[in-house]
Amino acid sequence: MKRTGRHGLTWLLWCWAVLGSPVWAQEDGRMVRHGEYSIHYQVMPSTFLQPDIAAAYGVVRARNRSLVMVSVRRGEEFDSTPSRALVTGTRADLVHRHELSFRELEQRGAIYYIADFSHGREDLLTFRLEVQPGGAGEAAYPLEFTHTVYWEP
Repeated sequence: MKRTGRHGLTWLLWCWAVLGSPVWAQEDGRMVRHGEYSIHYQVMPSTFLQPDIAAAYGVVRARNRSLVMVSVRRGEEFDSTPSRALVTGTRADLVHRHELSFRELEQRGAIYYIADFSHGREDLLTFRLEVQPGGAGEAAYPLEFTHTVYWEP
């Protein structure tokens, strides 16, 4: 079944929310807690987005492009609310480091921050992010993780 328009993004974000929910995310490290905030993160190929959805949000779809998605929630696991944040960061391979440019997406009460980037055929990348729930002036939480990205066929 082909998903189009913003409903397709809603479907993708819903899948990410379910698969990246705190119960599963804690097991594979895609969620960290800082005080009353949980910070969820995911890296995925840009080709996971349908062309019209990618265009609507300014994401370039290509086999050598991926995106990193971050969301912040305030409260306990099953009683939390989305929180706005300031998200900045870099991605680096063994030789180069590049700034990530995050933009906010708000969809049906959920808030996400995405940054898309290009990469080689197979790259092990280190992501270093700073997440400030509530925005500038609030405490910033560092987030560092590695992820291997591949060209999509």
